[in-house]
Amino acid sequence: MSVSRFTSSPGRRYVRFVCSWVYCTSDTENESASRAITVSEGDMYLHPSATVVASGKVTFTVTNGGQAHHEFVIVTGDPTGTTGEPGKVTETNHIGGAEGPEIGDISPGQTETLTARLTPGTYTAMCNLPGHFGAGMHFQFVVQ
Repeated sequence: MSVSRFTSSPGRRYVRFVCSWVYCTSDTENESASRAITVSEGDMYLHPSATVVASGKVTFTVTNGGQAHHEFVIVTGDPTGTTGEPGKVTETNHIGGAEGPEIGDISPGQTETLTARLTPGTYTAMCNLPGHFGAGMHFQFVVQ
């Protein structure tokens, strides 16, 4: 990016930004959206601090306040009504593919962090242990 300053009329200054191969964006783009979500997880619930997040590197901090072990998985779209392994929904659209990032086990009282690069779209975060999605352990969020 190059910056040039010029004056087109007395008392007024303008700044010209020229971008070549670099995508330029302002710091205020998506200013209403965060890049961090805190999730309270417990026995058959997930409560996010936000459901709209800015695209890019997003960090989820997940705390299990329940008595059982849980996990934290993110898929694109809405897996409601799909069938995966017994008692689970499909993880076919798992972010990053079959080996994509997730938190596989969160013990009671434990806090874990997951960071992923997300593009604009609708996602579902969930605990997909048998029966947990069906019991309500999921939420949708939008990446702008």
